[in-house]
Amino acid sequence: MRPTISSPRLNKRETALFSAKEETEHALDQLKRTQGELIQSEKLASLGQLVAGIAHEINTPLGVALTTATVMRQETERFRKATSEGKITRQAFDDFVKRSGEGAELIDANLERAAGLVASFKQVAADQASGERRSFQMNDFVADLFRSLGPMRKRYPHEVSVDCEADIAMSTHPGAISQILTNLLTNAYAHAFAGDESGKISVVVRRKGPDEARIVFSDDGRGISSQNLGRIFDPFFTTGRASGSTGLGLHIVYNLVTVTLGGTIVASSEIGGGTRFVIDIPRVRETPPPAEQDEAATPAVGAAEPRSKGALSS
Repeated sequence: MRPTISSPRLNKRETALFSAKEETEHALDQLKRTQGELIQSEKLASLGQLVAGIAHEINTPLGVALTTATVMRQETERFRKATSEGKITRQAFDDFVKRSGEGAELIDANLERAAGLVASFKQVAADQASGERRSFQMNDFVADLFRSLGPMRKRYPHEVSVDCEADIAMSTHPGAISQILTNLLTNAYAHAFAGDESGKISVVVRRKGPDEARIVFSDDGRGISSQNLGRIFDPFFTTGRASGSTGLGLHIVYNLVTVTLGGTIVASSEIGGGTRFVIDIPRVRETPPPAEQDEAATPAVGAAEPRSKGALSS
């Protein structure tokens, strides 16, 4: 049996290794916290886009309603004055009644439009903020979401078509679905098309068997190279960092699909042939265990799992 040899050099090396290990673990923890904060910031930025867009969109119907109400008030004052002076003819009376009816219809239509926008945004914002599970009809939810995203869509020359099958009853996390579709749309706007090029974006939602729903999000843009396709769900991977992209949009999408919704996502693309995302999610999803929720909030840095998702052959 050989005697144990202890030397100051060996002790110093062990101390250095232990210190390096602690520093590495601290740096990793700090990186995970920073990543979690960036992910939360990305989600809030998406919600902020909705707020700004809805505020801009509501200005139009409210402005029309306000202008019409002002004109009607002036008309009513003129009619009141003419009546008090006994100068009202039958024709003037009929004209006033007609204009008042038209004004009331115009105000009603525009206030109803504004109320619809507010209601859609309120539900979408509540879903994104709370993240809670609830029951809903998929076609109604998708219609509300893309109505809320309308102002953002108007800033780009691309055609967006949405086709959702009726009567798909869901009991899951609508906020996650909202974030997924918003991120995919934002990502397509930012990366799928060059310059002022106009293209087509399609969202199709269908039942998949008795228990699942399938969302197919596709564009006819410039596509993704084969060497980048396997990395698009990695945290911080982006080809547009120079233009301000964080590389977290699709990583958030991946985590929301797989962890929050318990589904799968597969991407396929080729240069010049557009990009296609196929998302399958359970129609009924129980609340994930706390451990899974934590994983969704702060996913492992450099997670390799997204790479294992092969390209879908279409």
